[in-house]
Amino acid sequence: MGRRALPKIDSTLDLSGHFREAEALPDPFDPIGLFGRTAPLEVEVGSGKGLFLAVASRAHPERDFLGIEVSFKYARFAAARLAKLQAPNAKAVCGDALALFSKWIPDSTLSAVHVY
Repeated sequence: MGRRALPKIDSTLDLSGHFREAEALPDPFDPIGLFGRTAPLEVEVGSGKGLFLAVASRAHPERDFLGIEVSFKYARFAAARLAKLQAPNAKAVCGDALALFSKWIPDSTLSAVHVY
């Protein structure tokens, strides 16, 4: 049994503050530039629809959250969820987590990694 179809994303919703494609991320990694502040950074691998990002970003506004999702449509859906919540401390990235960890995100920048 496959996944259910995702609900449509509101076309008037601005995702620019919450969605990035991995190829468009700055190199070297700059969490301060990405989030606009210095804060502990937690990464979720396989963000899916963004439930963890939505809950965690609201529960811990003092932390920044970056969700990595390989599926473009799910990453955009997660970003839409974050945009609706107006969560400035959470972003969704579409890309391969292994590639991002090995080439882009230095271990020293992370306070936690979540894989569920």
